[in-house]
Amino acid sequence: MSDAICPKCHEKIEPFAMSLALFPFYFKCNHCGVRLKLKSLTLISSVLITYLLIVVVMIWLLPAFRGYAVLTSVFVWLVLYNFIAHKMLSKDNLLIVE
Repeated sequence: MSDAICPKCHEKIEPFAMSLALFPFYFKCNHCGVRLKLKSLTLISSVLITYLLIVVVMIWLLPAFRGYAVLTSVFVWLVLYNFIAHKMLSKDNLLIVE
């Protein structure tokens, strides 16, 4: 399913470990505590910019969406983040910070 594996201890990294970190692009492995860093941020930045543009346009153009905008936006972002986190945390995109 996912190849989000720590390069040092070879244990599975949970996708939300990165989002709960103080600075989410430098985070620690839950198992061994080694500091990890993402090599490339292009995937998350492009998805985030596209997502924000879609949400702003929907709030601006759809009056019925405005009442549920916050709840819907947060839920959709969590689902979207869960899908892209597995690609971001691939073994080719992780570095050990020493």
